[in-house]
Amino acid sequence: IDRHYRLHINNFVQGNRHIHNNLKYSLSQVEVKKDDESHCLSTQSNQSTGKNDNH
Repeated sequence: IDRHYRLHINNFVQGNRHIHNNLKYSLSQVEVKKDDESHCLSTQSNQSTGKNDNH
């Protein structure tokens, strides 16, 4: 019974870690989107001054 219980806890911890990784991934995706938006804004403002630093 003890071994079975420990196996259960291991599965639970691994499942939680998987969920946590997914959360971190989606959060980083949101950060990337924010960066993209600000980058688009900065390139637009740069074009108005005739200077464009696209990378």
